[in-house]
Amino acid sequence: MRKIFIVSACLLLSACAQIKTPEPVGNSEAVIELWPSHLLQLQNLTHWTLSGRIGSRSAFRASSASIQWQQQGERFNIQLTGPLGQGALSAKGTTDSIEVHSATTGKIQSDNPQQLLNETLGWVFPLASIKSWVTGNPGKTRKDLEAFTLDKKGRLEHFKHEGWEVHYHNYRKTGNIYLPHKITFKDNDTKIIVVVKNWSL
Repeated sequence: MRKIFIVSACLLLSACAQIKTPEPVGNSEAVIELWPSHLLQLQNLTHWTLSGRIGSRSAFRASSASIQWQQQGERFNIQLTGPLGQGALSAKGTTDSIEVHSATTGKIQSDNPQQLLNETLGWVFPLASIKSWVTGNPGKTRKDLEAFTLDKKGRLEHFKHEGWEVHYHNYRKTGNIYLPHKITFKDNDTKIIVVVKNWSL
């Protein structure tokens, strides 16, 4: 009788554990239906400022810096303090033209912003896409992404596009929108981590 009771109790506990174990969210239809409203908020987010830390690692070097990033429509103003032993670096402009200033290079202007940033930083900073990616907006429709996963509130946790993998962590509410406070960008040769201390809209 005691043996039967113990077996029954074990079966009951096992059943309860199974009932209480949450199912993985994945990309269920219910979650996917939540994404468009959040994505629309991000698409309308054209003016913002973030401050925090940025770290990078490439095949040739690793570095970290404090970052202050102001985005006003297509125009950006990025201030890095302490990268690569330079003390400070600033970059401002658009995806069509850029002005970079650092203690080692002085002021340089270029009509090829991506190339100049790559040469100055020593690692790839995906300029054309990252202003959207950093907010949680992939900048593409679902069908154009190689892969993506959402959290239970319909916000991006991860996506792949054109060789880059982007991961999001620690969403917090700023105003009426949830924004990530840790973002990891990775391609074959470069890994970038942005830890946001503060978003300002």
